[in-house]
Amino acid sequence: MKQQAKFFQLFLIGSLCLCISCSSDDSRDQNQFPGQNSDGCIVTSLAQVQTGQSVQFRTCLDDASTYLWNFGDGQTSTQKFPSHVYQEAGTYTVLLTIDDNETPYELSITVNESAPISNNMHSGIISKDEVWKEGEHFITGGLIIHAKVTIEPGAIIRINPGIPIIFVESQDAKTGTNASVYAVGTPEKPIVFTSSQDNPSPGDWGEFSFGKHSLIETSVFEYCTFEYGGKSINGIGPRPMVSIVDQGRVSFNHCTFRYSEGYAIQLDEKSTFEKFSNNTVADNGSYDINISGNSAGSIEDNNNIEGKGILISIHRITETVNWSGQNSPYVLETDLLIGSSEPNTGGSLTLNEGVTLAFAEGIGLRTSDNDISLYVNGTAARPVIFTALNDDATSLWKGVELTGSLSEDSYFNYAIFEKAGSYSRFDTHNAVIYVNGTTLNMTNCKISGNKKYGIQFSSMAELGEFSNNDIGSTNEYAMGMRGNQAGGIDSGNTFSGGKDVELFSNDNIDKDITWPALGVFYRIMRTLYIGSQSGTFNTLTLSPGVKISGNIEVGKNYTTGEGIINAPGSLIAVGTESEPILFENGGLSTAEMISFEGQTQSNSILDHCIVDGKSLTSVGIRITFIENDQSNPYPTIRNSTIKNMTGYPIYVSDAYPIIENNSYEGNGTNDVYYIP
Repeated sequence: MKQQAKFFQLFLIGSLCLCISCSSDDSRDQNQFPGQNSDGCIVTSLAQVQTGQSVQFRTCLDDASTYLWNFGDGQTSTQKFPSHVYQEAGTYTVLLTIDDNETPYELSITVNESAPISNNMHSGIISKDEVWKEGEHFITGGLIIHAKVTIEPGAIIRINPGIPIIFVESQDAKTGTNASVYAVGTPEKPIVFTSSQDNPSPGDWGEFSFGKHSLIETSVFEYCTFEYGGKSINGIGPRPMVSIVDQGRVSFNHCTFRYSEGYAIQLDEKSTFEKFSNNTVADNGSYDINISGNSAGSIEDNNNIEGKGILISIHRITETVNWSGQNSPYVLETDLLIGSSEPNTGGSLTLNEGVTLAFAEGIGLRTSDNDISLYVNGTAARPVIFTALNDDATSLWKGVELTGSLSEDSYFNYAIFEKAGSYSRFDTHNAVIYVNGTTLNMTNCKISGNKKYGIQFSSMAELGEFSNNDIGSTNEYAMGMRGNQAGGIDSGNTFSGGKDVELFSNDNIDKDITWPALGVFYRIMRTLYIGSQSGTFNTLTLSPGVKISGNIEVGKNYTTGEGIINAPGSLIAVGTESEPILFENGGLSTAEMISFEGQTQSNSILDHCIVDGKSLTSVGIRITFIENDQSNPYPTIRNSTIKNMTGYPIYVSDAYPIIENNSYEGNGTNDVYYIP
């Protein structure tokens, strides 16, 4: 009404001045005609013209026979006093031809973009920019937004039951058409998207969806609440209350998402958050957020996600991604794969402090064969946790499988692995962590609750930095590895589960390494050979307190189809009175426990050791075919106890060892047996 009143006021003033000007050209005051040109005779009803507004044109020549108006935008009129609506902003030249005069009258008119309009009832298609003012607004039907909607603080948007979708998408993103929602409330005046029902419930309305519009402008929501959406369509669910699709980008800050029948928020594989910070997501019917692994890094670490967690729906990491710690887990219902299936495409995942990964039964984490990285950045106060989704002793997750060209700087620091190892890619690899063809760096981590191994290594794997870890409760072995790999275990680790480190069958030490004392046994499956078949000299050094179960052969000559291969090696086992080195029969073999053979090197020594045959072994220490003499005696056996052999504690043939200050207990025959 105010706008109409202004129109008629200006119209009357213009008409009055028009009459004065026509009665006397000399007395004409052009400033009284807001739209009049220098030649006179054209006047507009509005001094300021905007798109979408009706503007009336008048002329002082009211006694002509014919009038032809050209409004400058391709439209014309033959009325005496026509009205016209300009659809686009710009400057137009209005021409008036009277009685077929050759020279028309001219008026230059500037049309400005119309101010956004306000309305509290919304449905259908919004194709022009609008402002939704403070107060109640009602969405009464499906709504498609092809323009910019600005929602002011204090607005309450009530959505009628059954409304399936509010869709924000550009008509044609490539041409630059803008479609977005700018809803910025305040702590005192938040903006609320809610049900119109007096007694609302989850699923009253459907989905607030954002599409291709974000290629032009990002939608922004601050201090907003979304509630009671997520209605299932035709019984298909769960549905999201807010969805972002087709490369959509939306910013949420200080917002609340609650009481959705399904997901609170869902993003497809092509979409991501422009920003997701300081939000609360809680009390929803399904997972709080459904998002791809690549896009999950757009969730910042200052949110309060209190519900079922973040479902990783697209599970392959092909980009450089950082996941931030939340107070709900990242949920994996399909194996999490780091790295693309395509060669040389890479992929990197960083798990920051406070991240929890919850795996469904039989689901795990795997790295690909491409150039990838995995960084686990926990802290003592906020470790990264790998756990089972279901709190059920039988619903174990698969574990972590590290394969391929994992970068050498990948690591685990302050991580907890629990309730895993029931399944694996291969039946024989039942481990919390399986390492194949790459290097494991692990510090300050804890492993507990698995079917067989805590950590298992293939022959092609390497152990990098490995310190201050606790390999806890396991059903069989704490670790399964090769003898060479065991040299990377730092003495600062603990094995609180009391399970041994298994060294695989017929293993070979072919480099200089030291085994630290672990508090549990190095359990040798069959025989450990010390000495390289390449002919280089290699040494195994055992630290005080080391415990070994099984059989060892030092300096063995290998017979092959090409002849005899020399494998020179030495064993240095020097314990102390308080921390002797223990060799024990593990029940897998009745052969001699320790053999020094032809390629044994002169620095080999057993000092302050206990060799216990458990009444299962015929010979404790066998020393044979060493090419030395009395002037160069070795190896050395001293200050040690050899006991519980069914036969000889020490057997010597064709060799000159140093044997002194030893004790013998419970053996079947002579203490030391020499064959000349």
